[in-house]
Order: sequence, then C-alpha cells, then structure tokens
Amino acid sequence: MKHNCSLRDSLLTRVHHMNFTLATSYDAEDLPTVAGFVAAGLGVSVLPRTVALQLDGLRWIQIEDEGWKWGVGAHIKKDRFLSPATQRFISYITSKYAS
Repeated sequence: MKHNCSLRDSLLTRVHHMNFTLATSYDAEDLPTVAGFVAAGLGVSVLPRTVALQLDGLRWIQIEDEGWKWGVGAHIKKDRFLSPATQRFISYITSKYAS
C-alpha cells in the first residue's frame, strides 16, 4: 500500500519488532489491487481477509503469532438514526468488547 495507509504503518511496525524488513517493488493504491497482484502470482502480501478480496488464485494463511491483534474503533453520533442492523452491531460489540 501507499505510504498514507494505516495498514501499511501497522504492518511495518509489527515486522520491525520481529527484526524483519519488508521489501516492496510496487505500492498499490488500494487493497483489491494488491490482492489482484497476489492472485496473478506477482508477489505476496499481508491483507485483511474480507469478502471483497476473495479472488481465484489467492491462498490465505492465518498469522498466529502473539501480538497480531489490532483494535478497531467506532464513533456513534448521538441523536442520529441507527438502522436495526447497526443497533445489533453496536450491541454485539459493546457486549463482547466493552471494558
């Protein structure tokens, strides 16, 4: 990913702590482009496994190493309409992860 991508920053920080250096030959603008290059056999990458990135030719390998847990934040504006799906999502997240 390009230098303005927070995923790139997180990955570089993580691998730096493992005394590992990533070498890139091309920086893409978006995750689907990266996934497309990998699916075409033009490299490897660490990507979030999402439905949008399910392409033929990709092989997903789960990273199971201590420290590979990332947090996601959400901000809900007060006095705004929330769809039933959004309400269920917020309820799930707060019941499972609220501290």
